[in-house]
Amino acid sequence: METIEDLYWFEESGVHDAEGSGHYANYIFRAFTGLYDVSGKQKVYHKDVIEYEGWLYVVEWDYVNTGYYLADSKHLEDPEHEEHLKGSCITKGTKVGNVYEISI
Repeated sequence: METIEDLYWFEESGVHDAEGSGHYANYIFRAFTGLYDVSGKQKVYHKDVIEYEGWLYVVEWDYVNTGYYLADSKHLEDPEHEEHLKGSCITKGTKVGNVYEISI
């Protein structure tokens, strides 16, 4: 998967770059969190996988508290298990990929 910035979506004609060239491939749109990992160089997006203190977490959006947090990757499908870390931990971990590229 390749990260492409500065693409624009038009409902009538799909995805375009800044020059107006149309693209009609399948895209996965992911929101930039505004945060960087511990290196300060890797942008962190929604659904990225972050390694923090030896554990893998997925960057998720909290609709109730309106903020990003790190969800325990082993319990993503289990609503009863709410192990997660505050969004402030995102910048203390290392980005290792995203859920579309690596299996967790």
